[in-house]
Amino acid sequence: AASHRSFVYRERLGWRARRLIEAFDARIHQRHAEAEHLYREILAAYPNQFEAWLGLGGILFFHGAFLGRSWAEARIAYEQAAALDPRDAHPLWFLTYIAAREGRLAELDSLTDRLLQLEPGAFTPAALVARGQRAVLRGDTAEVERFVATVEGYSAEHLQLTGGMVTWTTGDIAM
Repeated sequence: AASHRSFVYRERLGWRARRLIEAFDARIHQRHAEAEHLYREILAAYPNQFEAWLGLGGILFFHGAFLGRSWAEARIAYEQAAALDPRDAHPLWFLTYIAAREGRLAELDSLTDRLLQLEPGAFTPAALVARGQRAVLRGDTAEVERFVATVEGYSAEHLQLTGGMVTWTTGDIAM
């Protein structure tokens, strides 16, 4: 409802805010190419716009295939967002996924450490996925066992999301 209201009243806002709302609207209504275009338009005028980098990363990560590109192209957008706001964990989540999927272990270690500083709770979903990814790729069987023991107590939906992300990012289906 809030998204719809912001879209309806967007003309009352300045160009940048209006474009961000339009890009978000295109994103949630699965107009991927339009959303990407709008985010890139915003970034051409305002290269330090955190929300536009984060939105562009989301489009490329989740919908890059629909645009004829790899989801890994989101890395640059998420790196820009992380540089603009080092206290925001959102871009780091995705950067850990990409580093794990690409097998860049040193980068995954660094990103995981940064993420765990921002989200110190050992059992937040992002922290758990980050720990699971690192354990699997490092071959740390004790940590993998802790991860599995933790997610075994989750609901089926949460287990699928958490365990599924670690399986997808590490390529380890036997986990």
